[in-house]
Amino acid sequence: MNKIDLTGRAAVVTGAARGIGYAIAHRLLQSGASVSIWDIDPAALRSAGQRLSEWGRVVAEEVDVADENAVSRATQSTVQRFGKIDILVNNAGIGGPIVQTWEYDLSAFRKIMDVNVVGVFLVVRVIREHERPA
Repeated sequence: MNKIDLTGRAAVVTGAARGIGYAIAHRLLQSGASVSIWDIDPAALRSAGQRLSEWGRVVAEEVDVADENAVSRATQSTVQRFGKIDILVNNAGIGGPIVQTWEYDLSAFRKIMDVNVVGVFLVVRVIREHERPA
C-alpha cells in the first residue's frame, strides 16, 4: 500500500459511515491523520467510529450536510477537538430512483440536489470561513 505521511494532519470525511467514505477515512488514519467522520446516520456513524478508532484518532459527528447549522456545529466541534482542519473529503452523496425524467418526484430530486450539490457547497464554504482570520 502506498502511504502518504499525514502525521499531525486533521481531516474531515463526509459520508464516512460506510462505503467509499469509510474506506477513505480508514486510509487517512493509516497514513497518520486524525479524522472527523461526518454522516447523517447515527447508528452507522457510531459503528464506523468504533471500528475506525483502532487505526487512530477518530471523532464522529452526526451531520446533515444540507443543513448549514449542522455543518457549522460539526466544523466548530472538529476544530475544537483537533485544533484545525487540513483535509476535506467532500464525499457525502445520495442517489435517487431510477425512473424516466418525467416520472421523477420533485421532492426526491430536491433532496438529491440538497445533499449532492448544496451540501458540497455548504461544507466547503463553512470550513473555509472558519479558517479565515477574524
